[in-house]
Amino acid sequence: IKVSVKSEGVKFKLWGNVARNPRIKEVKFSGHDQFSVALAKPLVVGSVAIRLLLFTNDFLSSRCRSSQPPVIIEVPEQKEEVVGVQKEESEPSANVLQGSATSITKSTTSVQRRVQSKAGSRVPSAGVDRATSAAVTDAETEASGVEADVETTTEDEEGASRGGSARVANQKLGLGSQAHIGGGLGELGPLAEDNPIACSMVDMLDPEEVDMRNYRSLGGMFCLGLFALPPQPRLAGSWTVQDDGPAEIKSLKYPPEFKAKPPATPAVGAEKQKEDKQPLEMDPDAEAKADAAKKEFISTHMAQISLSIPSGVLFFEEPKLARWDEETASWRTDGFSDFQFEKESSIFTFNTTNFSTYALMQDCYLNTPLASWCLLPVAVNHSVLTLSTSSVDLEIAFKGDTCVLKKAKSNRPVELKPDTSEKKTKKKKDDKQEKYEDPTLPELASVRGRDMTFAALKKALVDVGLDIFPGVDGHKYVSVNEKGKRLEERTHQEMALLSSGFGFQWSRYNEKVRKKEVVIQVCPIPDKGAPPEWSCFLMGETCWKLAMNEDSVEDEFQPKKADNTEVHATLFTTVTNTMATPRTRDLVQSSSPTYVQLVHEFLSAIRPLVYS
Repeated sequence: IKVSVKSEGVKFKLWGNVARNPRIKEVKFSGHDQFSVALAKPLVVGSVAIRLLLFTNDFLSSRCRSSQPPVIIEVPEQKEEVVGVQKEESEPSANVLQGSATSITKSTTSVQRRVQSKAGSRVPSAGVDRATSAAVTDAETEASGVEADVETTTEDEEGASRGGSARVANQKLGLGSQAHIGGGLGELGPLAEDNPIACSMVDMLDPEEVDMRNYRSLGGMFCLGLFALPPQPRLAGSWTVQDDGPAEIKSLKYPPEFKAKPPATPAVGAEKQKEDKQPLEMDPDAEAKADAAKKEFISTHMAQISLSIPSGVLFFEEPKLARWDEETASWRTDGFSDFQFEKESSIFTFNTTNFSTYALMQDCYLNTPLASWCLLPVAVNHSVLTLSTSSVDLEIAFKGDTCVLKKAKSNRPVELKPDTSEKKTKKKKDDKQEKYEDPTLPELASVRGRDMTFAALKKALVDVGLDIFPGVDGHKYVSVNEKGKRLEERTHQEMALLSSGFGFQWSRYNEKVRKKEVVIQVCPIPDKGAPPEWSCFLMGETCWKLAMNEDSVEDEFQPKKADNTEVHATLFTTVTNTMATPRTRDLVQSSSPTYVQLVHEFLSAIRPLVYS
């Protein structure tokens, strides 16, 4: 029996072994989605059915514990003096308050340390600071008999944790920035500022478990299932015999449980050893033989699966195969062997005894950090962003409140196989040049040239396999130019405000300055046909135009200010007062808020100042 059904979002294929012909060694489904199974001997002679479900979407990865972003909780530093003594009160009352404040500080500090050491903690400081402020208020009203209640503090902290709302916790703590609530405590990330606690579940993963913060499934999922067929009718002379039981298809456990044969005891002298109550002599190689027998048992039940890669998906390197484990709710890289990936035929093959759900994984950070980037204005509310990665060159246009992928070209060379044909021609000098992949990248045909919102374009690129948007913990997986978060965000905002009249570009001096400094190139909108004139700007607590530019011979960075320029507080005021013209001023002032917001969102998503 062969059945193949296709619908929106899922494809169904089924093969039933009704004939149980021992000559059948392989089952093939031809067509656009190729699928074949090299049957093991128990499957050839068994009354079984093999089912394949191809899902275009991956709805299991969101259940993985490693897919959740890490915790970043802003924790205010504890002060030495929690509350000052009121001078209006009497001196004995002030002494009592000072002693109460000291006891409160000690108790809350010890509680906070215990809370921070627990991996399951959510908001370690919310209950502590709230209990501290409550106790201090009581101490101000009642000078005598004030004492910090540690048990009440712990209960308040647990209540804040159960709430699960970072926004509410921040409001109670008085924090300006958001706190990301997630799994257990992890190491402190280098990009966190102002004493944050970075928490992640990645450090707790099993070695065989796939880190879904570093990998992403592409092409959906394919679910393999093995089922036992109901008893089939059989001929007996002129009669057809059919079982009267329910015709149900039940899931089949495969492979069956391995039962090792018990070691045989020697016949000679066995009764004498039994009479003398002596232990029987065991074969010293029994354990090795049992392991060899188990391996042989598994190899005889191994099935070889071959599948074609779904169309419209970009794999820049050999993907990683992963198997879904329902018990741990995670993708794992065990349970199969001999994984092979053929890029030319777009087919992958592996051997397994687990008929379960599988998916192909690709590294999320293959195209980060960026090799270079450039944002050039075209007209009012219109600019073009050019990105160069290790695999592709992209050109994205921003116009109004929409963005469009204009160009996408591959820059990876193709590995040419040696010519083994009998007829060999002489190679010309031109043939020695590197040959590249198809620059048009047909996988991006559904994305290229379509006006989209930022969210739609980001999802389309990620689904295809072109991920240029790093996560909040991307510094764990690739090297970055560490910059202050507030400085980075402020620079993105000012670049978006100026993007209608000024262009911005990557600078090689950016990685040579301190964490709280940024160097980028800026140019006014060029005339038609004229090359842009770039100048370097240094931003930190203040901003100024540099005397050196990108074409300078000196490799060492020199923060010398350019002649006839001034130091300003922001990039916006520095650029507009240094190199603005009446035309650029009109373009910047005519920019719409929706366009500025679109450019700001895209820059904040790719983070070119850090990931380049």
